[in-house]
Amino acid sequence: MLQKCIDLDHPVKELQVSVQNYLNTIQNLPRGTNFDINNCDVKFGGFIGQKRTTVKKNTRDLIEEFHIAFLDLSQPDRDRFILIFNQTNDVQTQFANPNTALRLLDYPIGIRKQTKALFLHLYKDTLGKYDIKDHYKKVFKEKKDTWCPFCGMEKFVSFKRFKQDYDHLLYKAKYPVASVNMHNLAPMGIKCNRIHKKTDDLLMDDDGNIRSAVNPYYNIISPIFDLKGSTMSSDPSKRVWQVNITPNSSEVLTWDSVFDITDRCKEEFLEKLDNSKQETECDKLINEFRKDSMNRIAFEKDSKIYVQWNLDRLEGEIRLKRNSFNTNYYHEYNFIKHALFDFLLTDECLNYRNAVLKMITI
Repeated sequence: MLQKCIDLDHPVKELQVSVQNYLNTIQNLPRGTNFDINNCDVKFGGFIGQKRTTVKKNTRDLIEEFHIAFLDLSQPDRDRFILIFNQTNDVQTQFANPNTALRLLDYPIGIRKQTKALFLHLYKDTLGKYDIKDHYKKVFKEKKDTWCPFCGMEKFVSFKRFKQDYDHLLYKAKYPVASVNMHNLAPMGIKCNRIHKKTDDLLMDDDGNIRSAVNPYYNIISPIFDLKGSTMSSDPSKRVWQVNITPNSSEVLTWDSVFDITDRCKEEFLEKLDNSKQETECDKLINEFRKDSMNRIAFEKDSKIYVQWNLDRLEGEIRLKRNSFNTNYYHEYNFIKHALFDFLLTDECLNYRNAVLKMITI
């Protein structure tokens, strides 16, 4: 969402096309018609296999159960299911019109269980056979950096060691017919996917309210951070942090809520949690700035060009440090680093700046 996701032509997209072709083929078959592997594309049919006699169902078991349930539907319900399939897989239209998005509970009741079972199985078991690992390798090599495009706080793992998590933008359990659509799947940081977004519906909040979100294959958001209203102190336990994100649009609010951006800025960068002994990333950065300033003073003295630092000089150095985070603003927590040094220049931090000045000029 902070960067556009990369859309590649790749054989992994063939599974979605094969499923659509299969549905179109059986849409008007007479009720009771047996499943015929010849109704599937050759490649897809090759992965369906034979029925199992074990308790755990395979692709053949699940597609036959789906086939029977689909043909048991009335013709209007079959047509409605195909329409839902087509509309849902036009992912961008769902994001552009969240009020019209159709979820599992909107499917004809006689096909819901079989649809969810089949499509989640196709994602878990079959999509990998279309070489999704190679897809990630190509995305990784095409990407200009390795930062997660959803948070800017974590990096992607090299394709040589790991296939990055692929998140369903439209969550697979609620929008199962889009489970293997590569326009609904995006590589995402492990923390973003497993700890923060998890099973969230981007188009509906936990209370059932429709909300807007950005489809990262089409659009991005460009949020700006500041810490106005915070309280700074040399004692980390006495600080109070307020993270503000603008613009206050629905898309930005959804992003913040789903990926816990405000909380992560506090927990992972600004705050000392529960009196832990760990130095905050905020303090590490400020101490690094303080040491750099002391080294600069020492160099100026050795070079006999030293002029006593005053508050104006310190503030100039803080501005330079702040501006350095404008480059790659959405990488490596740079947006909150920029906000921190911008906050250090405010009237609220005057006493803190004087304390820093005293420390570096002793």
